[in-house]
Amino acid sequence: MSDKVYRDFLKYYVDSSVHVALALCCLYMLSTHLMNLLMDLKWITFLFFSSVAYYNIVKFGGLLLKSKNKPTSLLIFVRILTKISLLVALVLFCFFNFELQIFIVGHGLLSMAYALPVLSSKPQLRNHGFLKVFIVAFIWTSFTFLAPILIEYGLEFTQQHTFIWDWILLYIQRFLLVVILMIPFELRDMQQDQLYSRTIPQYFGISNTKWLGALLAMVWLILTFVRERYVFVEVSSRFVIWLILLLIVGLSSTKQRPYFASFWVEAVPMLFWLILISGILVL
Repeated sequence: MSDKVYRDFLKYYVDSSVHVALALCCLYMLSTHLMNLLMDLKWITFLFFSSVAYYNIVKFGGLLLKSKNKPTSLLIFVRILTKISLLVALVLFCFFNFELQIFIVGHGLLSMAYALPVLSSKPQLRNHGFLKVFIVAFIWTSFTFLAPILIEYGLEFTQQHTFIWDWILLYIQRFLLVVILMIPFELRDMQQDQLYSRTIPQYFGISNTKWLGALLAMVWLILTFVRERYVFVEVSSRFVIWLILLLIVGLSSTKQRPYFASFWVEAVPMLFWLILISGILVL
């Protein structure tokens, strides 16, 4: 494969939001594996296509409808993929039960509020500094961790007293993981963010933000041993991912290579899932 073909493939793959959608799917599969839940094919398909549609709408906005200049081949591809993804997601939505539909609508509204103009002085929730990170972490954790519990147990999941403590700690771990993975993006976008947004790097500074990421990564790892149930392969997998988290946080800066955050950082959930299910560290 020539360098040009490789670069073009990578550009289409990442810029069309396929990569980030697969990352979300891997986080979902991590949840079903860790909690010993059944993997729901309809949900993971919905998660993939709804993520592709949402992130393309956020990134390309009005360009998906029309553009002043002749659209590029990438834009044409994204338009087609987004339309297909929206259609598939809407069809699958109709097959979910009422509880799950309410869950999707509620988090969907929050997702739109995060991306679309809702305030006059500060047009997007994503411009509200700290709030941006926590909204993304909350939505990702909800769709990849709470959803499989809701699918398996419905609203009766609160009665699962045997697992509730571990679920709470796993939820916190998932939330922290997403926050840590956002740090490279926060540093990358630091110069582009508006001054009033007061993002984490703007508030703490670059060096302190990295130390914060390292601290959160340590807490993320330690919480494993607070849980009542864990196995060696999970511990060893989390230890490897912890080292990778420290590496990517340490290498993060305001000037990054084009695909450092959008490809390598977002590939961490995929690597985590592959290591965990393969049991390679047990061999």
